[in-house]
Amino acid sequence: MRNKPNLRFEEYKEVYTQYILAEITSRVIRKNLDANTNNLTISAQYGLVNQSEFFNKDIASKNNTHYYLLNKGDFAYNKSYSKGYPAGVVRRLDKYEIGVVSTLYICFSPKQTIDSEYLIQYFESGKLNKKLLSIAQEGARNHGLLNISVVDFFQDIDLSIPKLKEQIKVSRILSIIDNKIELQQLKLENLKLFKKGLAMMLLSHEKYQNKTLSEIAKVTMGQSPDSKSYNNNNIGLPLIQGNADIYNRRTQPRNYTSEPTKTCNIGDIVMTVRAPVGYIGKSNHKACIGRGVCAIIANDCTEYLYQFLLVQEGKWKIVSQGSTFEAVNSRDINNLKVLVPCIEEQKKIAKILSCLDNKVDATYLKNLRLKHFKKGLLQQMFI
Repeated sequence: MRNKPNLRFEEYKEVYTQYILAEITSRVIRKNLDANTNNLTISAQYGLVNQSEFFNKDIASKNNTHYYLLNKGDFAYNKSYSKGYPAGVVRRLDKYEIGVVSTLYICFSPKQTIDSEYLIQYFESGKLNKKLLSIAQEGARNHGLLNISVVDFFQDIDLSIPKLKEQIKVSRILSIIDNKIELQQLKLENLKLFKKGLAMMLLSHEKYQNKTLSEIAKVTMGQSPDSKSYNNNNIGLPLIQGNADIYNRRTQPRNYTSEPTKTCNIGDIVMTVRAPVGYIGKSNHKACIGRGVCAIIANDCTEYLYQFLLVQEGKWKIVSQGSTFEAVNSRDINNLKVLVPCIEEQKKIAKILSCLDNKVDATYLKNLRLKHFKKGLLQQMFI
């Protein structure tokens, strides 16, 4: 095993020391004897959060006195797989002074030999995933959790760490980046809310004409080609089948088909017609459209219609049908009521909202770059 990371502050020369988790953390097993009702769950995105806030209901046992009681700064490990966390998720209690968690979690607190923030970043780096997965017995799961015992966790998981002073410097740098990411995310959410509010105001004026979608656009319902024609070799046309082939409002097909049926062109509006119904995007491709989507071509201002349909997304549940899954048909789509101003006003509204979309996209990409930069640092600064 290497005894120093690929990226390190040049003033530090000491060799890293290897510890098992039991040497640098203490297991937390204190019981919730006072029946505290702040029942927590681990969210990969939000950390340790109140169950009622996260699920809109409390899923803990009515009698939770046997649960573990955590103090602010304690850690909990959820052995369940989460997106981006194949070996489970470790989070620190930061949001509340105290809280209680299920005994299915492995809980611990850092000793004085390790900086708490450094330990958070170490787990976030994913450097321990390989070891965690290697000690988990594949196929043997309890409640869907990786079969990692408490003894395995504390005795078999080892970390190579520097002296405390270097830990603190590393964690401070990474925390600064985390703060930048949080601020950028907040800016992104505020921009989305502002754009949504402005769009609702601009697109719902009483003086606009009320027309059906079929009067101002051509709707092409998708038709799935023979599955034998599907391929990943770029043979034929890209295939857009549903929501999974639209990312960040742009088509991103997973497959091709050598036997295209119905098609859309670059710049056409695409809308999902099966669950989730009404999700809107734009096509970046001349592509085949499967039965899970339709293509919409505006007679006049495509961008105005695109922005109007974005505002309508949440309203499709009212007209969606089917006992097994949600879906809308050609008649539902063609009969959609659209508020239509004169073409000059359509263009002005479209320009304003498109500019805001560009700001949202730029903010999103900046945040994505920050996350990638942080991820790269984690890989280089930990062993």
